[in-house]
Amino acid sequence: MLISDIRRSWTRTLIVRYPRRSPQAIYAEHEPGLGRFLSGGAQGPRTIIVVSTTRPAWGRLHIGNGVGYSRVASSPGSPQFECLPFFPPAIAGRYVAGLGMKLPRMSYARGHKLEQVLGAGCSMRVVKIATLRATVVGAIFVLVAACAGWATAVPLPEQDSFYVEPEGLADLADGTVLASRVIETESFWQPLPADAWQVQYKTIDNHGEPRAYIATILVPHREWTGDGPRPLLSYQVAEDGVGSKCAPSYALRGGLEGGPSGAYAETGMIRFALQQGWALVVPDYQGPDSELFGAQGYVHGVLDGIRAARAFAPAAVDAAAPIGMWGYSGGAQATAIAAQAHTTYAPELPLSGVVLGGVVADLEATMAGFSGGIAGGAVVVGLVGLDRSYPEADVSQYLNESGREMLAASRADCVPDAALAYPFLDAATLEAWPGSITNNAELSHVVRKASPLFRAGAPAAPVLIHHAVADEFAPIGSARALAEKYCGAGIPVQLAENMVGEHGTEAMLGTATALSYLADRFAAKPAASTC
Repeated sequence: MLISDIRRSWTRTLIVRYPRRSPQAIYAEHEPGLGRFLSGGAQGPRTIIVVSTTRPAWGRLHIGNGVGYSRVASSPGSPQFECLPFFPPAIAGRYVAGLGMKLPRMSYARGHKLEQVLGAGCSMRVVKIATLRATVVGAIFVLVAACAGWATAVPLPEQDSFYVEPEGLADLADGTVLASRVIETESFWQPLPADAWQVQYKTIDNHGEPRAYIATILVPHREWTGDGPRPLLSYQVAEDGVGSKCAPSYALRGGLEGGPSGAYAETGMIRFALQQGWALVVPDYQGPDSELFGAQGYVHGVLDGIRAARAFAPAAVDAAAPIGMWGYSGGAQATAIAAQAHTTYAPELPLSGVVLGGVVADLEATMAGFSGGIAGGAVVVGLVGLDRSYPEADVSQYLNESGREMLAASRADCVPDAALAYPFLDAATLEAWPGSITNNAELSHVVRKASPLFRAGAPAAPVLIHHAVADEFAPIGSARALAEKYCGAGIPVQLAENMVGEHGTEAMLGTATALSYLADRFAAKPAASTC
């Protein structure tokens, strides 16, 4: 079975967890049984995730490439099976929590064979094996397939008439609401506690053309009890892809075509923000052409999305409402790029605070961090994004034949797609000549256009940068340099460095700090600074 065959049914996952045992030992014990599943005993695609760890006791958050669940008590050496309505790993390192879901579980004592525990609706077929990078929790062993689908079909944006762009946009003000519809939103099969709308709004894309972008506006069901009007938070997900299925507007409706995206993983963060009582606007800031790294499109898409949310009468956003911006990883990259242009593009917006978590401050350093690792295929999606956003750069000229073939095959992928297709890909193997990608001043110039560290401007509001010191995808040095850049512009910056974890774990470990920081900014409290 090919990986492409399983992308339609990422709806259940069987997790096998063995404390204090190596992945190799686990697989060796069960190889005969797994081989029988592979040879045709299953009905449709399935998923098995085998986790080994040197720590027998885990808390409610499982830190490990895209899987969250509640722990079942065990003694060392006793494997446990949990069949749960969740999703397989986002190999790019997206970590999420189970968000309090009630998970059906089953366990068995050591000595039973794997096929003896498949009676609870999770018979399987193994389709791919990958050993993931060691994290603070331990080695994670993944045998990827997927349990048969429960998900309600949501049409892809290109199949949804709401996304069709109207004509006659040029004369309209940026941020003008063009259309809207009421939607139901969800996070991991659980409804979000908010009234929600998709709005289509006018903005300008990365090439200076008037376009119609989509944003999702959410207003919590609970009344706002804080001082002053209900705040508005612009949350930028890490779209991390070049296809419409990677967009947050699709993910928030429960869209899972092709497998989980970074946007889907971050719906849990959106839930946390709603629980604070804040209204949210979540823009598809890459636009209808999914222009990953199109920096000017990011600026317009984010800031005009805020304008649209304020103008959208059903959301009842007060004109005096304080505004915050928040993003993690690629979402922090988009947030920083937009915030740095705020005073020149949308100075009327009362921006109170900005949160950047695991920020991709130097895109070149981030692409180097992915290259050669378990998620090395992400480099391909990045190159597609640069090629699409900056066609004048002719990125394909720097690639050999194999590289050009990968680009052509990945033009609608999210990062997890390419990571699964090309694990451990080294960017150097795609080069047309030695250094054409990895040591090329012309290409570096293009990449720096999407790097907050090398773009003009600084936010006009206080900034929190929270970052794991051991971040492997967004090196801490780049985050420190960005903080120094903002400090030099006279902006209060709080740089919160975490000695625990790395890029994926910090998304969750830094959440409480991010929420507290935004709450203080909305309450107009003085901002601390580490400058």
